[in-house]
Amino acid sequence: MCCYVGGNVISGKYASKYVGTLCIIMLETGETYIRKLKHSSRNNLYDLISINLDSNCEYAFLLNCKISTLAQIVWIRKNERIKEGTIIYE
Repeated sequence: MCCYVGGNVISGKYASKYVGTLCIIMLETGETYIRKLKHSSRNNLYDLISINLDSNCEYAFLLNCKISTLAQIVWIRKNERIKEGTIIYE
């Protein structure tokens, strides 16, 4: 598991500027996801794509979502463990 850090929180009305990027996204229904943002086939709605397709998450693809707010991911901290004096990133 990683720790994701987002930049400034912005209104969903500016979401089109972040299509193709990894974001922390809050939907109008209140759920929060870390997903890659894509244009939907419907106006003012977006598809959210999981970046880890091997995970067991229930909803890897969320289609036609109305975004309340979002923050572009600016840093990802990978898990680490110490092994005989060496840091190993997982």
